[in-house]
Amino acid sequence: MSEEALPFGTVSFPKPLDLVWLTQNYHDLKIAQYGQVDTVAFNRAVFGGLKPGGTYFVLDHEAPAGIDLPTIARLHRIEKVQVIREVTAAGFELVTEGNFLQRPDDDHTLPVKDKKMQGQTDQWALRFVKPRER
Repeated sequence: MSEEALPFGTVSFPKPLDLVWLTQNYHDLKIAQYGQVDTVAFNRAVFGGLKPGGTYFVLDHEAPAGIDLPTIARLHRIEKVQVIREVTAAGFELVTEGNFLQRPDDDHTLPVKDKKMQGQTDQWALRFVKPRER
């Protein structure tokens, strides 16, 4: 069986999955230098690739409110509210949010790769579920 690498930001699954998990890289889908990604199509493909009741888990670094694409690329952060809006628009339901990686001392203005921030960023974890067919 040969496997072919897909372009960045493209997903295809050979059979329905129980779980799709993204950790600290949803923001990368917004960085043009990595490749142009249609996040609407990406989230719809994840939705289509999951079994009913399947989980889409997304964890990333919190960003300052109103962040734009160039700043996402510079900071490697994205707003939780933006991800919730985009993922639920694809048909997912947000079922829980983890606060185990929240860091109140992070003001969201430094890049995550800044030496002061490594291992200290304010992060969020979101569990979305593909609704069961009725």
